[in-house]
Amino acid sequence: MVTLLWLSAAWAIPPLCGEKLSWSIHYLGIHAGDVHVETSPLDAETLKIEVTATSAPWYAVLYNVEDQLISHWTGENSLYHETHFREGRFWQDQTMHLNSEPFTVERKQLIDGVWKTWTNAYHGLPPMEDPVTVLYRLRAELPQNQDTLFAFSGKQKTALYVRPIDRIHLEHGQLGAIEVQQYHLFSSHSGSVAQRGNMTMAFTTDSARIPVSAQLQSTIGAIRAELTQATIESCNP
Repeated sequence: MVTLLWLSAAWAIPPLCGEKLSWSIHYLGIHAGDVHVETSPLDAETLKIEVTATSAPWYAVLYNVEDQLISHWTGENSLYHETHFREGRFWQDQTMHLNSEPFTVERKQLIDGVWKTWTNAYHGLPPMEDPVTVLYRLRAELPQNQDTLFAFSGKQKTALYVRPIDRIHLEHGQLGAIEVQQYHLFSSHSGSVAQRGNMTMAFTTDSARIPVSAQLQSTIGAIRAELTQATIESCNP
């Protein structure tokens, strides 16, 4: 559940600065976990994005989450995407290599107490985003009209449909008085909990374009992420 909202972690490129963002995840109005994102330059042309998601202690008793995701992004497309999912009884590691033909995906999953590994190749796909960097592209562009972005899900090319909603002014506990642009998002890849076409995200409209909130209306109830920390390192001119 918690990882449904780490996608709100996004950072515009260029320039390649460092950034640390944190969100508190609430399920049915109760704190259920936290998401942290840290970005740093991997080299002069590539951004490294690291995401961690953990469940709150009370929720871990019901469904423990300890996830880690790493992406390498050029600002044009993803080169590499690595995931380590520890969600309840679902344990899976996956590495996606997206900078070659064919794309290759290496998986390792705990099935009936035994780790099983396999590799798949996907031919004929153009350069594209991964499930994390597709949200970075959204943040970098903040389209003013309805748009469709594409990402490789690990098995197929998946569409993310984006529609701007409203610009509103609000008082944020961390950022003060801000203006945000709200978007409605729907993915053709619903994941483990169907979105039912009802996910909203809000970004500040200044140059930082910080994602301050995200809300998912799912089949198991409302899941909301609220920004709790934002640290952006200064860029060199």
